Parts: sequence; C-alpha cells; structure tokens
Amino acid sequence: MSSLIAPRGVPVDSVLDEAGEAELEARSSAMPSLILDSQELLDLELLASGGASPLRGFMGHRDYRTVLERRRLASGVLFPIPLTLAVPDERLDALARATDVALRDADGALRGTVAVREAFARNVREEAHLLHGTDDPGHPSARYALSRPSNAIAGEVALLRPRSRVFETARELRRRLAQHGFVRVAAGLEAGVPEAANAAFGHVDALLVQSLAGDVALAPRFPVVLARLPLARRHAGARDVLLHTLVLRNFGVTHLVLDALRADLATADALVRFERDLGLVVLTADHSTSVTPSDARAAA
Repeated sequence: MSSLIAPRGVPVDSVLDEAGEAELEARSSAMPSLILDSQELLDLELLASGGASPLRGFMGHRDYRTVLERRRLASGVLFPIPLTLAVPDERLDALARATDVALRDADGALRGTVAVREAFARNVREEAHLLHGTDDPGHPSARYALSRPSNAIAGEVALLRPRSRVFETARELRRRLAQHGFVRVAAGLEAGVPEAANAAFGHVDALLVQSLAGDVALAPRFPVVLARLPLARRHAGARDVLLHTLVLRNFGVTHLVLDALRADLATADALVRFERDLGLVVLTADHSTSVTPSDARAAA
C-alpha cells in the first residue's frame, strides 16, 4: 500500500480481534460503564478505525483547547473539531479514578473501552459559540453541544467491531483500494455522485461514495468504491468540511470534488487556507449530462 496517499501521522487501528473481544467481554463486568449517545458511538468508531488519525482516543484538555481556538491539536496538526467523551457530574470522580471504562450503547451492549488518562471540564457555551456561531439553545446546531455534560474523560480507545453493518477500518479500506490498483481516488463534498464522477473522470482511478441509492448516472467504465465512513455530521460549517476532508484522506482519498454551487464561501476559503495541511487535490463539480448507470462498474 506504499503507493497510496499517506495517512496523517502513524496509522491507527484499535479494533479488537476475536481474542481481544473475548478478553474484553470477560473482564468488562468488573469495569465501570458509560453509556454513549449516537454521536459518541460514531466518534468511537472513527477514532478506533483510524479515520481520525493521528488521534488514538478521545481528546484531553490541551488538544481540546487548541482545537477550539486554532483548529489544531497541541502538536500543531490540523484538526478542526474536538472529539470528547462527556461524563455526568455525579459519575466524574468514579470514572476519573478508573483505569479502563467500558463503553456501551443505549441498550447496554458493550461497544469498546477507553483507557482513562485525564478528566477535565469543558465550557459548553464557549464550545457551542466557536463551533456553531451561537450559544442560543434554540439554535438546532448548538443544542446538542449545550445539552452534553460539561465534564469529560480522555484516553485511548478500543472498539468491538460492529456486527449489525459493514464496517471497515482505514487500513482495511486502503488495502481494498490497493488490491484493485486504485492509487488516485476521488470523493465528493457537497456534490452528488454523477457530478463528482464527471469532474473526477480522467483525473483518478476510482470514485469513493458512501451511498448509491437510486438511479446514478456515471462516466463509462469508471470504478466506484462503496465505503461507509463512521462520521457524524455536526453542522459546524467549514470545521465540518475540514474534518470530513481529513477523514477521507485517512481512508485513502486523494482528490476532493467540491460542488461550488452548493458550498458556501467559508467552506471554499477553509479548503484554500488549509490546502497544504489537507494534502488533497480539489476539483470542481461538473454538472454536465453523464451516461447511464449500466456503463459503470462497482468495485467490491
């Protein structure tokens, strides 16, 4: 896979194998547990799969502050949105003293662990304002940030592979791309599949998409790679776009197709200002007529 675009930092893959899962199941009953909401579960999967490399777990206070203030980790690496694990006030002391905490979904099923190395307090109003431009709880994009507990724990994570759906780590998807010989891979940003395919055709080996629902018209003989990324949308404007772009790179994408008709100025400006950090080629969506879907082939 050496010919693929390099991931950001040391590649992360903390999805447990069968032996690791059995060992965790055996000792999890002795651990304190924390219930994760749907966004936190996606963040757990993103971190463990390597999509958020170089992060290996939920952020500590230093990274949290620099990400909010400068869109960078404390190390200086671009990272636009804080990935934190909120803890109810009444459980903070017990969880902060634990070595490992079992992470569970709303049904109580074990989903992974976090090795606790730090506990800290977040300013949820400041966070909502910096991410969404307002701390008004009536604003739909700020409501979630304000609703979460202000305390958080940080540490590296491990994940039990989801059983209910297809799940690939960044390493696994990159291996699949390499097996097909796809070195240059495009993905759309605010662009539909036909538009992204038209713009990318001739520039790349394949198009990565997260859905092929409905009739899709693509350029002839253009391979399509279907991959479902564990990425929660936070409606944080340009910060959301930057995170999505960094995740796509970690999963092997080299070219980003931007739909200029849908993207706002803040998004376009962020992609230009952080072009060197992102390391991707940006193409503009082509809205011309494309051919029928029967001419396209999908790469399994």
